[in-house]
Amino acid sequence: MEIQRKEIEPEPDWQLKIIFQRHGISYKKGNTPDDDPNLLGWLTPDGIAQTRDKAAKTAEKLIKDSGGHQIQVLFLNSPARYLEIYGARAQQTAEVAATEVGKFSAESEIIRLAKTQGFTRPYPSINEFHLDTNEEEVLERRYGGNFWELFYNMSDQLQELDNKTILAESSIEVSNRASKTLRTIFRFWRKCRELNPDKKFVAWCTTHGDVIRSFLQHGMGIGEKIKGWRSGYSEVFEFNVTDKGILSCDFQGQNYSIQL
Repeated sequence: MEIQRKEIEPEPDWQLKIIFQRHGISYKKGNTPDDDPNLLGWLTPDGIAQTRDKAAKTAEKLIKDSGGHQIQVLFLNSPARYLEIYGARAQQTAEVAATEVGKFSAESEIIRLAKTQGFTRPYPSINEFHLDTNEEEVLERRYGGNFWELFYNMSDQLQELDNKTILAESSIEVSNRASKTLRTIFRFWRKCRELNPDKKFVAWCTTHGDVIRSFLQHGMGIGEKIKGWRSGYSEVFEFNVTDKGILSCDFQGQNYSIQL
């Protein structure tokens, strides 16, 4: 993919936005009230509050930037479960965000939720990165606090951790999955536009920090400039897409764009 860089300009009129939102703060082992395992992987009260706040601010911005055109919002979520069997934090993030956007829908003719068997649907290609065994503790013991930076900058698969072989995706592979999702959304939007040429469309994807970082670093070509950076919980990233498939985003004062 060809990568183009330019200084940030005022946002042009848009027809399609793709949003990546990292899941909210969730309960992990050792920090649940009364050690309740039923809470593992689900959002904490702070995680819910932050997600609501980010969703409300994003909805307000979408309405402001709509130019009076109606906006259809489709929510997609990673289906990942914490340690594979516990709560689905990205799904809950999508549900909380969709509920918040729905409040604006009730008050405004501008923004509408797209319902496809519920207001959010699982989308495996925005799942967190794959490990044959989902034991992050093993990785942390092997690599220490440097694991994630090593992961984002490794092109080969991770192997031989604690006398095991754990095959994992590389961050480039994670980025490629995200790119595939964006191309699929673009094609879907073009079909929708044929039926509703005056409507704007937003695909709101709740996903994971490793997916967002991997795509920004490798897919958008930010490269070394992103070293040491991680997205915050519930943080929202907007990508604009032109009718010719040019996807662009702003990161730390610079605009990046690629051809999907």
